[in-house]
Amino acid sequence: MTERSCVLTAACAGAVLGGIWGWLFLTESGTKVRERIDPALDRTLDTLEKAGSLLEIRAQFKKSA
Repeated sequence: MTERSCVLTAACAGAVLGGIWGWLFLTESGTKVRERIDPALDRTLDTLEKAGSLLEIRAQFKKSA
């Protein structure tokens, strides 16, 4: 990938993500969507944290075995 295409890709990705962020936080309909997905995101993050803890325990167990 050339430097020019990397810059263009990053600029487009930033524009898309900025638009989504603006819609989610600056519009009433975005706020409603955010309120619906927040609990699911919280559950997902909790699950990932538990998985990380289990992986750490597993690594410690392997070291001691």
